[in-house]
Amino acid sequence: MQIGGDWPLTNTTAHVWTSPRDVQAARVHAADGESENFLFYRGVGHMDAPLKVSWSDDGSQLLFRSQLENLPTDRPPEIHAMWLVDIRADGKIAFRSLGPVPLTHDSGELLLGTSASFAEAKYSTANFLKLRDSLKAALVSEGLFDDEAQALLKTWEVSYFKSPGMRVFFFCPRAWTDYYLPLQISLPAQINRVMVGRIELVTPEQREKLRKLAAFSPEAIQEQGLKWLAHWHASLNHTPETYQTYLDLGRFRNALVLDEEKKWPTPGLARFMALYHLRPFSLATPVTAKN
Repeated sequence: MQIGGDWPLTNTTAHVWTSPRDVQAARVHAADGESENFLFYRGVGHMDAPLKVSWSDDGSQLLFRSQLENLPTDRPPEIHAMWLVDIRADGKIAFRSLGPVPLTHDSGELLLGTSASFAEAKYSTANFLKLRDSLKAALVSEGLFDDEAQALLKTWEVSYFKSPGMRVFFFCPRAWTDYYLPLQISLPAQINRVMVGRIELVTPEQREKLRKLAAFSPEAIQEQGLKWLAHWHASLNHTPETYQTYLDLGRFRNALVLDEEKKWPTPGLARFMALYHLRPFSLATPVTAKN
């Protein structure tokens, strides 16, 4: 591997790849001929986030607790910054900063409680820029360069800042990051590590849509689905109610449907999953390569 040359980059127009390139960084040239001016890794894993969020019994509050059982440190770390964000389908956003939160090794201790809703006046399309600026300033204060913070936020723009849903963003404590993702450099170097955590919250509205989808009869799902799939090219403006309910669940609808079927299976959900080929990922699932 070589660092610091002027090699050509892979040609792509996908913003999730071009956005991280918009930084002042030395290019890296790999032995297989590929070049980039950033290192990107995407993997599959399972680990508990350092923070857990749950709904209060009456649904009016969000309750924050620690998840640090396996972290070997005598001094529990702190989450320096955190935001609760609600994004509507029309692009209007409401958010609030929740400030620094010290974690503890007691997973039952309530760290913070905050309202699970926003006043109607708090929603605005202008809040997109305000939220981005707030996150960017915090990222820079954590150690990222200005262009790095900008590139990170631009990479996530469509997925997490323009997709409807309620979510929590927070900065993972450095001790947590170093424990689960250890990093060593062979030469002396100053390393700044900034990891942003995100927790997707299942809202009461999504719960209601899941119940509606589960209540459809297998016959209705089959009839509507087969008719639509057979003539989809001429029926884009006539999405069947059963499938539209699924679409209304938002970006992470597959995970929501799979979880719902696992906890409260119904014939309707089973038929929907079979018709649209929804199934959980498994390492045992065979992968067939096609030319």
